[in-house]
Amino acid sequence: MRTVHRVVSLFVVLFTLYLGITGTLMQIVDLRTLYSHAPATNPNMRAIREGFDGPDGFASSRRRTTLRPYFPRASTIRRPCSA
Repeated sequence: MRTVHRVVSLFVVLFTLYLGITGTLMQIVDLRTLYSHAPATNPNMRAIREGFDGPDGFASSRRRTTLRPYFPRASTIRRPCSA
């Protein structure tokens, strides 16, 4: 039983190291892209920005929906006064 535990723990340690190393490498690539002031057309910069507004050619939010009032018109909640 001890041998099985050692073999399983070896695979767990190797997998954990793999996750740590690949995550660190991805962060290094992102930081190098940001600190080198890469243009917006750089593939790494496009990959970083993709999470904010969706992939190229797809708008995930429209101006009309992001500028809507916080409360619906039929709301009974008192709206704050805009002075």
